[in-house]
Amino acid sequence: LGRNLGNQLLLHNFTGYSKPFDMSSILEGRKVIDIDAGYFHTGILTDDYKIRLFGSNSYGQLGNNSTKIIMNPVIHTFEETNFQICLSRYSTYIVIGSTNVSSFGLNSYGALFLGTIGGIINSDT
Repeated sequence: LGRNLGNQLLLHNFTGYSKPFDMSSILEGRKVIDIDAGYFHTGILTDDYKIRLFGSNSYGQLGNNSTKIIMNPVIHTFEETNFQICLSRYSTYIVIGSTNVSSFGLNSYGALFLGTIGGIINSDT
């Protein structure tokens, strides 16, 4: 439910929606373990240990080395099964185990932990 200005509801349009809707087609029958929302993007972690990111990609926050608008989810798969997702306004963080963080999106104020400031970055840190 809510605004859909970045296609963060995955409705393949940019119109808000005021009623619940079925997302089972993008989940491929999997159960949701975790979900988080950024400003205009959404991330879903499912029980097959895949992260589906969708919505605005204007700062590369979907982690596909692009800033182009994408109408379908970007799917990230990991060998590790101990991880979680965290989305901020224009960035995405995937905490893997207890020592690794994959981060992508807008690096203002050094938000992606790279030791630099600025830019649009897709990285593993």
